[in-house]
Amino acid sequence: MINVLLDFHHSDLYYSLVLLLEKRFGWNLYRPIGNDWFDEGFWKIAEPYGNAPDTINQYLGINDKSWDAYKNLNGNYKLEDDVYKCYDPVHDYHHKAITLEKFKTMKFDYIISSIPAHDYSFAELRNKYQPEAIHIAQIGNVGQSTHIPYVLCAAATLTDLRPDQKVVYYHQEFDLSTFTMVSDYTPNTIRCLMNGLPFTPDYPVYQRFKERMTDWDFKSYGGSCDDGSLHNIKDIAKTIQDSQFIWQLKHTGDGFGHIIHNAAACGKPLIVKKEYYSGQLAEPLLEDGVTCITVDGKSDEQVEQEIRYYAQKPNYLRMSRNMRERFNQVVDYDEEAKKIKQFFLELSN
Repeated sequence: MINVLLDFHHSDLYYSLVLLLEKRFGWNLYRPIGNDWFDEGFWKIAEPYGNAPDTINQYLGINDKSWDAYKNLNGNYKLEDDVYKCYDPVHDYHHKAITLEKFKTMKFDYIISSIPAHDYSFAELRNKYQPEAIHIAQIGNVGQSTHIPYVLCAAATLTDLRPDQKVVYYHQEFDLSTFTMVSDYTPNTIRCLMNGLPFTPDYPVYQRFKERMTDWDFKSYGGSCDDGSLHNIKDIAKTIQDSQFIWQLKHTGDGFGHIIHNAAACGKPLIVKKEYYSGQLAEPLLEDGVTCITVDGKSDEQVEQEIRYYAQKPNYLRMSRNMRERFNQVVDYDEEAKKIKQFFLELSN
């Protein structure tokens, strides 16, 4: 059986690799648990927060408290053969987590780092304890680069790519039986699922449209958002499916972008500023008047007119179908899985 170690810092990213490596390939995927990972210098997620004990415990702590997204990710677990099966309520799945001591007793075929700091510490980990393992860097953020020779990239491009680096490009997988088209929707609804929306430069734009389109229902979900957070994938999918349009003016863009791809899979047209996605992975999904409504260079009056026009049922259903068809054209998880598996196996031969 092929064993893979992956750091855990982003629930949707981790689960995308569960779907790929465990569900598709039949491999075993493990993540760190226990403070020894931090104490011996291999786990770096808390560094930007001054190595705050609460942050370390959130990711690595082993206790019997209930799950809490901001305090304790390992509160609901069962221990089997020194492997912690930690329940992830976001995706209704148990992660396999191991202590550093358990890691040392096992044989690993691949070690994957998904944050830049772990590119260095996991390289040291591999050299010290698993010298036969292949170290792969996973990249999914805008402008990210790595010194690791082998790269699994869920972004359109890499910066500072060296000629000797080997890269496989892909889309992070999510469950298409959850994020699927439905025939029903709630007319005159706009939903935003961007964390920290009030702190983004385009928040005033959202507020202006909410104030001028008083016959429409605007809601925003996520950290610091007006309508609270959605805590599991089924709630996120239902919120998207019940909406008419998804508001996605994200000034940072996305290396991958779960919400923008989730919406596309559900056939939901987006309201976007397309310049934010220029040259990025989601750009092929966005065609003004076909799959989305862009605000670039348009007055509020023009954008409102377009929203109301495309909200009319025949126009809306056409745009919705276009969006799902475009997703199908751009994303093919079956073909990408074949390509990724070949990439992994060639590295180990």
